Amino acid sequence: MNARLTVLLALIPLLPLQNAFAQTDQEPPTAFIVGEGFQPIRNDWVPVSGTWTVAGGTYGSSAAGAADLNTITSYRGLHPAAPPDTELRYQEFFVRALMRNQGTADSHLVGLVYGYQNPQNYYEVVISALGNVRARTVLNGVAVDEAPAVHQAIPRNTWFEVEARWSNGTTTVQINGATVGTFSQPEFTTGQIGLVTHGAVGRFDNVLVGVPFGDQNFLETFADPPFVTFTPQSGQWSVVNKTYRNSAVQQTNVTLAPIHTGVNVGDGETFQYTFRARMLNPYGASGNLIGIVFNYKGSEYTEVVFSPTGVAKLNLVQNGVVAQTLATANYGGHRNVAFEVKLENSPPFVSVSVDGTRIFDNVGGANPNLFAEGGVGLITHWAPGRFDNVEFSHSIFAPCSLTFDEFPLFSLIVSGTWDTVGGTLNATSAGSSDIVDFRCTGTNFSEDREGNNAVYSARLLNQYGASGNLIGLLYNYQGADYYEVVFSPTGILQLNKFIEGERTTVRTATHNIPRNTWFDVQVIRNGIRTTVKLNGATLVDGQVQGELRGGSTGVITHWSKGRFDDVSLTPDPSRPPSEL
Repeated sequence: MNARLTVLLALIPLLPLQNAFAQTDQEPPTAFIVGEGFQPIRNDWVPVSGTWTVAGGTYGSSAAGAADLNTITSYRGLHPAAPPDTELRYQEFFVRALMRNQGTADSHLVGLVYGYQNPQNYYEVVISALGNVRARTVLNGVAVDEAPAVHQAIPRNTWFEVEARWSNGTTTVQINGATVGTFSQPEFTTGQIGLVTHGAVGRFDNVLVGVPFGDQNFLETFADPPFVTFTPQSGQWSVVNKTYRNSAVQQTNVTLAPIHTGVNVGDGETFQYTFRARMLNPYGASGNLIGIVFNYKGSEYTEVVFSPTGVAKLNLVQNGVVAQTLATANYGGHRNVAFEVKLENSPPFVSVSVDGTRIFDNVGGANPNLFAEGGVGLITHWAPGRFDNVEFSHSIFAPCSLTFDEFPLFSLIVSGTWDTVGGTLNATSAGSSDIVDFRCTGTNFSEDREGNNAVYSARLLNQYGASGNLIGLLYNYQGADYYEVVFSPTGILQLNKFIEGERTTVRTATHNIPRNTWFDVQVIRNGIRTTVKLNGATLVDGQVQGELRGGSTGVITHWSKGRFDDVSLTPDPSRPPSEL
């Protein structure tokens, strides 16, 4: 126990803080073999052709050669003590970068290189100045398109993100977080990564090469195979009509998800997590139970189970029987009525929500060894059960709520002069870009794009009246890079991205909120898509914004004095359709 306590104390920064600004995102285990920001250049880049320079914290070709290419020739291993290698030798990896194409024609290309063998043999994903995306295999100097080009709405000479994920001979390409195609590329199983331009001057930044390991996030809707591999321990489990079912009616039936909990986070074990599932109980008696099991070790485990009579219990089970009921609550459930359960395990505490309402909050004792250790999955007692939309994420959503009776703890004034006179957050200097970073995040402002969706809400008031006097909200804020939605008192909404020092407007809309009038704004992040509501009306619906991963939320003014109040960050209850 002393050794376990020592490990737990070392991991305390990962635990949820009991305040409005808890940030508990733990990314899916990824070893970043390369992390290059060019300030200054850190990795062993070797030009193969063309002239490459570092300027302004970016890297690029300084002339529009026919094929300007360079590669990295040294890669870290998964273990810190491992010697560097001259090639990537993994069955799965991704390479990702921000890039800008300064060309004008469809033949002017910038892109990523991977599986590089020599100047005559490699893979590349290239994007033209007109926004056409091509995945190509270069064999013996001849480039062959893997499929017809896919057009993306990328304005020329603007920054965008490209990712190529290679896994056992298959490449998936994403542009700004959206998948544009999957291609077979089995020829090169090792090689180097690099950057390339064809007939264009291109600039690159934020190059990452990552290798996933350990438990990866998943959302299983049981709509299409292959399904996430569950391991039944007892009962009769199968996928029927797009739901996962146990057809056996026995004392205890368990199936485990591919989740491996423990304290060796560096080895890929899961330390904290959110596990949720939609479920339905076709039986009606108080002893007919369905739910979630965790810390499973055969006859010892912890469970949260639900009866069709509306009672939920968090039980500690030893030797196959309930040794202690840690908490009991009424969740309002009934027979043959589907409901969603979310289990958040952030050792040593466990919280449980049903249909978005928390019924157990930071309950202790559910992890007997203080931390999560054992299997995680689904359980039934004397009942068949039906399950859908089973989801696993390393992130624990930590909501924020700010009312500004005083300057919020942990927040950071990045620029400008701010105060909280009158119980609101007030921008008083009317600078070009006055910013407060709330240091508050949710899973969709983190690396995990497919986790819990987030709703960022606030009340705003613009004290100035000209078209250039803007106030608004920041999200995916990373200091130098961020997204913003800003409002002028003359009726214009702008959805902007600020990347590499350049502000680009990606969407505009109109509104009718005048100067010195409070209005309510909601920014809803659903994966890589952004929806903006003003006073409950949708002005922007599902705009793709995927260039930036990570970051927090904040507020911003441009040449204006503004007031802000009632800021919150909460999970978005939107969920995939269910067959239950």
